[in-house]
Amino acid sequence: MSFAKRIAQQARSGLNSLAHGMGAGDAPLGDVDERDLQAELDARVASRERASRRPGDSPRAALAAGGEAARDKRRRMAEAREKRIHSAREARERKE
Repeated sequence: MSFAKRIAQQARSGLNSLAHGMGAGDAPLGDVDERDLQAELDARVASRERASRRPGDSPRAALAAGGEAARDKRRRMAEAREKRIHSAREARERKE
C-alpha cells in the first residue's frame, strides 16, 4: 500500500470514529469534545512524522542513484519494456 493511501486510510478511519460519536446537532462537530479533536489531530501529526521518509528511500531514487548495479537493472528493465512494446505492436500489425 502506498504512503498516500495509508495516510488517507488513517484519516478516514479517524473521521469515521469521530462521526460515529457525533450526534445530530446543529454544528458539525458541536457534540465532539475539544480534547477528542485535539487528540485526533495529535495522532495524525505523529503518524505523518513516523511515516516520513527521506527522498532516497524511494525505489525510483534508489534506481536512479545506485551506481553500476542500478544501471544494469535499469538497462534490463528498459530492454524488457522495449520487448513488451514491440511484441504488442507487432501483434497489432499482424491483425491488421
